[in-house]
Amino acid sequence: MSQNKNLYESRDVWDQELQLGQRNLVEAIIDFVPNDIDNALDVGCGDGKITGHLIKETQKKIVGLDSSQEALSRCNFETVVGDATAVSFGDRTFDLVLTTDMLEHLPASIEEKSWNELFRVAAHYVMVAVPFREELLDGTARCPGCGATYNVNWHMRSYDWLKLLERKPQGWSVDSMVLTGEPWSPCHPIETSFRRQVLGEYAGWSNSICPQCGGLGKGVDQPEILSSKLAQMLGKVIYKDLRTNGAHRLHSEILVLFKRGEYSNSLRGLPLSPAQVAPRNASVVRVSAVERPELDLWPYTASARAVQSVNGGLVVQFPLYGSPTGLVIDWLRQSNCSIQLTIEDGVGQVYSGVVIPDPAGRSKIVFHRTVVASYYGLLVRMPKVDAVLSLEPDCGPAGLDLSKGKSGSPAYHAIDLGGTAGFVQVTAPFWFNPDWLKGSLHGVERQVWRELLDEIEQLALAERCALQEELALLKSELASLRQLPEVTLFRRLRGHVASLQLFRSKDKQ
Repeated sequence: MSQNKNLYESRDVWDQELQLGQRNLVEAIIDFVPNDIDNALDVGCGDGKITGHLIKETQKKIVGLDSSQEALSRCNFETVVGDATAVSFGDRTFDLVLTTDMLEHLPASIEEKSWNELFRVAAHYVMVAVPFREELLDGTARCPGCGATYNVNWHMRSYDWLKLLERKPQGWSVDSMVLTGEPWSPCHPIETSFRRQVLGEYAGWSNSICPQCGGLGKGVDQPEILSSKLAQMLGKVIYKDLRTNGAHRLHSEILVLFKRGEYSNSLRGLPLSPAQVAPRNASVVRVSAVERPELDLWPYTASARAVQSVNGGLVVQFPLYGSPTGLVIDWLRQSNCSIQLTIEDGVGQVYSGVVIPDPAGRSKIVFHRTVVASYYGLLVRMPKVDAVLSLEPDCGPAGLDLSKGKSGSPAYHAIDLGGTAGFVQVTAPFWFNPDWLKGSLHGVERQVWRELLDEIEQLALAERCALQEELALLKSELASLRQLPEVTLFRRLRGHVASLQLFRSKDKQ
């Protein structure tokens, strides 16, 4: 526990501005906090950045409780030094008890006691915010001193909505659950797990503290660029997993409002702004509907995306859930113009040429070989046009485009979470598949590694066969070198020796 004290009494931990996800969480709390309360207790309030915003916006009396005196010294409201496992207030003292991003830091036995204390001290409501479906390996670092691996944020578990529903004690119910925060890393958990456990690449934070030796951390390891073959193999496994399990990585927080049985949360300060909704298959993208193209390509994208190209055009990313045989372009305005278009996959160029719409306003490009996923899926490079692009046949899942419209405040999309009112916060446009929330949180299963190992073994066998053929050709050519002039002989020998060294290194691997 001494290392905990070192971390949470450190000024560096608290000398940080609110991140995007925390700002969005504050908005969600303001939108969903019941207004029939007079006071609240924020357990694990930290330095009060979130609590201060809530006091300002709700005009409610909120008392902050935390074990870190360094954190509380920065608060400008009433605070108490205390322990979440033994809150120094009587039963039902506060109308609302709130905690944000605290429970995930606690060991299991301490976490259980803290949950009990939240419900004990609350008279009417308990509001809890925790990371949602976090891949803990995203933030896993390796200590440069002792070599131990640990989460840089000291998170100890992942939370899912199904498990949070089970947290309500007798006499309590769940009023609502809100997905908020910000997107996690765009890397699929399978890729993250592969980089950590196979390639030995780790996350980092120079201000993190190793819980084993107390040493300071280091920066993030530079991720290795995956070879084309390895990227293809990972793509097969990841897209198979996405088809089966999905991966909702767009909201880093879940906010849960519990209520005692006799209370009904029908009183909110403002009506929620509904999100704008448009159905879209993951393998379809309307280029003209993209007001602001994305700035970065995402590895193994789950849905089609339009990304700004350096030359002013677009790079359209397509996921490869199956084996499409072609690309269809439906022109939304009658046009006689032609465009230059290039399509690339994990092997290389699939198509490059000029595309002209037919009289019906449609163009179709047929792939003359099987396409395979690159690290970024299937890429289409093109100028900005008013058209809808879709892979054929449609192999991707159905989903929804969500946006908040012109409203300056967040919008919300209502969903059902096991019979409980659920809401998806929308602060920027994104593609959403509600089916991916139905299943429980899953890790990288052993079967995934078996499938990846099979892919690697098949590649190794093919490479070895190719190597044997190269060596046979080399021996044949070496026999003919005796007939060459001396200068040519040594030049060729040097080239073959270099090749042999390369072949042998490959063979050993």
